[in-house]
Amino acid sequence: PGYPLIYIGPRTQSWESVGCFLSRDAVSYFEILEGASNSDRRIWIIIHIKEHDTKYLVCAFYGPSGGDVAFYQALSDEAHLLAKAIPQLSAIMAIGDSNIHLSTCVDHDVGCRCIHCKQNKTDRDVERILTQCGLLCCNPIGAPTHKSGTIIDIALSTHPGIFDSIYMFHQLGEYWTPTIASWSQG
Repeated sequence: PGYPLIYIGPRTQSWESVGCFLSRDAVSYFEILEGASNSDRRIWIIIHIKEHDTKYLVCAFYGPSGGDVAFYQALSDEAHLLAKAIPQLSAIMAIGDSNIHLSTCVDHDVGCRCIHCKQNKTDRDVERILTQCGLLCCNPIGAPTHKSGTIIDIALSTHPGIFDSIYMFHQLGEYWTPTIASWSQG
């Protein structure tokens, strides 16, 4: 009571899980999809804006360190299954610490050798899975989310233009956490 946010997610000290904070003022818009994932690293939520009759399927996630193709394939599979079960879905979004390096987050010179431009096999495979699922990176191009200058904290969507603004704020040690300030209502 008295706090503007509520926490959802496993109550654990393990790094093998994800949690997120939701605004108490908007809690009536959220439906937590308990059991929608077989991983504590993914939480699925439906956001239903009744005034506009729009529904968003949102996944908060924490990708395994170094990337993991199976993790992202499962995310993609869950997204497809859930999307089929939700009538009049406006968009699918996934927001979290990806621990992968997407080439679409940067606009570097052709000869660039950074880890976004010269991806390892896991990063290429994960980017292919996300693209096939229709989840495209919505981060501001070239805006780092880690002190190393890389972009591993990402917002993805099947409709990239849906976000009015994505802010990177609150430096937490080595990271800047991605936060969606707002998105279009239709």
